[in-house]
Amino acid sequence: MPYGDRGFFQGCTATMVSRAASPAERHGVAEKLRNYLDELVTAKEKAPGDDLSGKFLASAQRSQQLKWEMAVGVAEGIVQAVASANCHNEHFGDAFGITDARGREEARAARDR
Repeated sequence: MPYGDRGFFQGCTATMVSRAASPAERHGVAEKLRNYLDELVTAKEKAPGDDLSGKFLASAQRSQQLKWEMAVGVAEGIVQAVASANCHNEHFGDAFGITDARGREEARAARDR
């Protein structure tokens, strides 16, 4: 999480655990926090970077077999990733309202099962 967003995150979590907050307030803050985290993860998916969250996201994608990378040796002891592919499941179908041909189910990435 960006350090500049620390106050927002702390405020949200404080409201969620506050006995003085109403259920509606907690629900509203939880929705704001969910949207924030969704935007944060989406940004990391587009540009993972070499920081802890980028490495965590890539590791999670690999463990769920959602990410594949092809790496080749370019010099002795040096391996370079030259291509990668990601399976997005229903992410784009959900985010953009893309449905199957019958308009019933959200579209999802094809995947061998």
